[in-house]
Amino acid sequence: MRKSYNTLLLLLLLLLTAPTAVLHAQSTLEERSRSVILVKNMQGLVPLSLSPSERITLLSDDLQAVKPLTRRLGSYLPADRISVRSLTRVPSLTADDLLVVVVTKGDRTLPGEVDSLLSERKSVLLFVDRPSADAYTHAVIAADAIAISAKGTEGMSALADALMGGIPFGGTLLDDKPTLFPNGAGLTTTKTRLATALPEDVDLDGRVLARIDRIAEEGLRAGAYPGCQVLVAKDGYVVYSKAFGFKDARRKEPNSTETLYDLASMTKAMATVPLVMMADDEGRLRLSDRIDKHIDYLRWSNKGDVRISQLLQHCGGMPAVIRFYEEMIDDASYDPPLIAFRLTEGYPTQMDRNAWARSGFRYRSSMVSRDSTAVYSQRFCKGLYLSPEVREMMRREMKECNRRSGGYRYSDIDFLLLQEVLEHSYRRGLDTLFSERIAAPLGLTRLCYRPLQHFGPKEMAEGQRDNFLRHQTLRGDVDDEAAAMLGGVSGNAGLFGNAESCAVVCQMLLDGGRYGGRMLIDAETIRHYTTYRHRPSPYALGFDRQRGDGRGNTCEEAPMSAYGHTGFTGTCFWIDPTNQIVYIFLSNRVAPQRWNRKLSSLDIRTRIQSVIYDALP
Repeated sequence: MRKSYNTLLLLLLLLLTAPTAVLHAQSTLEERSRSVILVKNMQGLVPLSLSPSERITLLSDDLQAVKPLTRRLGSYLPADRISVRSLTRVPSLTADDLLVVVVTKGDRTLPGEVDSLLSERKSVLLFVDRPSADAYTHAVIAADAIAISAKGTEGMSALADALMGGIPFGGTLLDDKPTLFPNGAGLTTTKTRLATALPEDVDLDGRVLARIDRIAEEGLRAGAYPGCQVLVAKDGYVVYSKAFGFKDARRKEPNSTETLYDLASMTKAMATVPLVMMADDEGRLRLSDRIDKHIDYLRWSNKGDVRISQLLQHCGGMPAVIRFYEEMIDDASYDPPLIAFRLTEGYPTQMDRNAWARSGFRYRSSMVSRDSTAVYSQRFCKGLYLSPEVREMMRREMKECNRRSGGYRYSDIDFLLLQEVLEHSYRRGLDTLFSERIAAPLGLTRLCYRPLQHFGPKEMAEGQRDNFLRHQTLRGDVDDEAAAMLGGVSGNAGLFGNAESCAVVCQMLLDGGRYGGRMLIDAETIRHYTTYRHRPSPYALGFDRQRGDGRGNTCEEAPMSAYGHTGFTGTCFWIDPTNQIVYIFLSNRVAPQRWNRKLSSLDIRTRIQSVIYDALP
């Protein structure tokens, strides 16, 4: 009775928050699994495991009727990888096309060309109506996989989920009507991707989880951020995904779960560290390697003997930050110092809580131009472009900076150097590596570097009003200055995304490097990187973790196995292998002022995480 009550209550909440809440199934997971029946599955084709270049060509006898199916497929794959056509207009297919034929009227024969295509290539035949034995004999023999579902939105959505591995096939054919398949037919499959479910389906109390709304809205009222996204997944199912507030500081543009956020230092653990793990798996590097083995310009410097493991644990002795931008500024254009750390006459521009800067300075013309050209090709922000001299200057600064011996000191420089290691190893830019090795295999289009190359500014949350270096409100340009000086592509920051895309990367890590039937990272490598302990660092290898001392970034209830990362712009993700939980919080707390610290003072992120553990039985 309690579960039925909770289900009705949650469905009512979803109706009230429909514009910003993730679509949940209206049936239990068990009911949805039983509602779809797999009667043939040659060579384990289903659930589908598609390479980054493979596409689905879907043919149907009723394009209107199959819209629920195609919409749900689109939640797993980018739209440009799904082509939907009528059975009466059979297209020519490429070598990378998987054929899916959907029959909504089971008494009509298929065109001969379709029967031939089913025989010639990887193919799936889906029935949302019981097929006539006379009409589909050849198609049933030719198709590699065949599945059946009920008619209607729920039936076809469940069919898409099962086809992609969001839920397992678990139904059995029990029908007195004569069909091509005998009663009792029904194969089972395993779950390979994230899908949505009700909290009660994974033993979470939906009434408790609803308390997240109040905490997120408290942050809005207090001005901790213009807007935020919160996602909770358990056992491979997203049970809570909502957006609150607005994209912009003026509160004119309503937020949504599609909004892209500047992930800041989450980039370290969602892009750089997974790529380091892949390179480790492939033997391109070892944790014990000296970095001068991979970075030529550090040979014969006092940085050459730093180990990759030390960079991952922030124990390489690097400075916390280097103000690289000072070298871009013509020192003859202002009276030094550039920055004052108390309010002082002649320093009108506030750049942090206790920092003010000179105004009216000029950039060095050899490094910065207002026009984008073949030489000044790296975007710093709208209207400012950088020459290759900037990166060479940054390398020189990293080579010559002071290094202290021993101890832990959190440093962005560690991950700038890891970027150099990866780009040297693969001879490719970090953004290309992330796109090809992580985003594309996972089917992610809303998680990327340089988002303005793919999306309009209105699709992104607004960032800080930078009155110091860039003299504009950032929107799609990375907040972190060092990352911006690298054209928005850096090992320490630069990734933009929404919570639902971040959740896929987290689930891949939680599932031992496997997602959608593809292995990206060896499970033992992930276990080692996420559990490694070596004093004095509180970090594992690249991941923050539950520290057990009450001073970390997780809630106290999170187990010692929990790992993840936070970001300067007001973001975090945490993965809990013990309870199979993924938690993501994204916000733009830096809009319009980057020194806004209400998110931390209100303890919003950890209080929300505590609610998740309160919802456990």
